[in-house]
Amino acid sequence: MKDYKYDLEIIIPVSKNGVFEKRLEGFLKRGLQKCGDYKILINFLVGKEDISNLKNNFSENVKFNIFKSETNHPASKVYEFYNRYEKFDQSKWIVRLDDDSITNIELLMNFLSYRNCENLNYFVAEQTAGAIALSLEVLEKFDKLEKLGNENYHEMEIAIYSNATFEKVIKANKQEIEERSKIENGYTDQLFCYLCKVTEIFPSTISLLSSESKIQKYFTGDVAHIHNMCEDKNAKLLEIFDKVLEKKGIEFCNIPLGLLQKNIYKKDSEKLKIIYLSEDGAIKSNDAHKEVERYFWYYKNNNLLFCDYCGDAKIKFENFELDKKNQCLVGSDQYFLRKMDIF
Repeated sequence: MKDYKYDLEIIIPVSKNGVFEKRLEGFLKRGLQKCGDYKILINFLVGKEDISNLKNNFSENVKFNIFKSETNHPASKVYEFYNRYEKFDQSKWIVRLDDDSITNIELLMNFLSYRNCENLNYFVAEQTAGAIALSLEVLEKFDKLEKLGNENYHEMEIAIYSNATFEKVIKANKQEIEERSKIENGYTDQLFCYLCKVTEIFPSTISLLSSESKIQKYFTGDVAHIHNMCEDKNAKLLEIFDKVLEKKGIEFCNIPLGLLQKNIYKKDSEKLKIIYLSEDGAIKSNDAHKEVERYFWYYKNNNLLFCDYCGDAKIKFENFELDKKNQCLVGSDQYFLRKMDIF
């Protein structure tokens, strides 16, 4: 294997205009977690803005590069970066992500350590088909639309490219990338994914990456990357996230418990009602048993709270105590949790 300077190279378009200034501050505060000894280069794509002297709150092995260009549009900045990229031998893995994301580097690199960066690897959180017309027009202009065929699905928010993939796709599609860099419109996600596909490199969707704000799965180690973690989108959820990091009275139930607790029984007069939980903590309806998505649960100050992903408490059970020895939550005479087998 080559002698790489960096384990990971990150590409992130940033700005200090409007809400994006707070997003940049948030990324510098918490955007990368558990960097350890991994050697990381972050390319901050600033366009024409005067953004410099960014404070490095990460480890000493994390280096910053300020990339300037003649455009301030996020997608255009990314493709200009691709167009001018030359140091193909410096990084094992290249990651493009958003300024409102949070990544557990240790967990991500553990996954990547079992993959060869010199093979044609390409990982994404999910595939969708959004506003694709602009990207299809670029492909058509350079006679590559037919080769794409019906492969209209593309990456969303985060993408991880091996060194081999990144180099091969950029060198094989210089015209398309240069053309896209001149278009100050649209999104970043579509065209590069299509260029990978016409170069016969197809994305692998992995559950370790999420394009949503699934902080429960983040803290339980099920995902290494989450999205939409910024004040202008999820201020309450971000507050909860920071309190968990700072150990200020909130801890996720299935971190200390380490088991699957599916059913909570509630005594209502002489009736016994059941609130059903899925394995990831989502609440299911009492009556129709239909799962209500986008919920998580946490334990705080002897209370068990169920919240949606915006951080609004939906159900609060008081007077629970955490019995770590027996791995269960002990409630009052009104509520109790049924202990499940450990999987």
